[in-house]
Amino acid sequence: MAFGTVYGSVKSPRVGMVLSTAAMLGLGVENASNSLPGAFPKHLADKFPIQKIPVFVGADGTCLWQSLAIASYFASYDPLGIIGGANALAKAEVLMWACFFNQEFYDAVIPWVAGRMRSIPYDPKTEEDAKKKSFSILTVFERQVKDKEFLVGEDPTIADAAAVAHLYFVLSSVMTKDDLAKFPEIERYYKNAYSKLKFDQLCGPLQLLNEPVPIPKAPPSPILSKRE
Repeated sequence: MAFGTVYGSVKSPRVGMVLSTAAMLGLGVENASNSLPGAFPKHLADKFPIQKIPVFVGADGTCLWQSLAIASYFASYDPLGIIGGANALAKAEVLMWACFFNQEFYDAVIPWVAGRMRSIPYDPKTEEDAKKKSFSILTVFERQVKDKEFLVGEDPTIADAAAVAHLYFVLSSVMTKDDLAKFPEIERYYKNAYSKLKFDQLCGPLQLLNEPVPIPKAPPSPILSKRE
């Protein structure tokens, strides 16, 4: 029997982080991926009145929302106690980096992604400014992962699940392999961590873009998950 179900598309970085954490632990979490704005499951609306994606419904009736809360709950099933942080300092560092990606990184890249994904009207100036801000944030991360296999300690944690999920978000939509080559430490980190964080199972083989997704011609329509 499945451990439970996470609602939300794996292409959403917060959903990807949660599913990666579950996959590393082999929890057998199912994914209902069709829950986008305007399509929140009606049978869950009473349990989750704010209707934020992701949400988790356990086989035992457990109901959780907010991605870090869900990932931390999954990490409590780690028999080695590593994925959520092996000690007090590691737990704090895991949370620190997961929050960095859920907040600073996401806020920087979302205007870059959103115009081409038709969730907002495309504007070249907005895209240019967002790309510059994203590169500034990536420069911070480039220093952090220098000579490191994982962000906290010697094993993958929720921090890495957040990092790879957010990197996948931009690298599967707007950030090309030439862009990534400007950040060699991130490129090395991402290529190494992708399969270890189970993203090959969740999203398919690692691929890098030659070109960003085309500028949309149709009017914008909301397709990105509602932010937490």
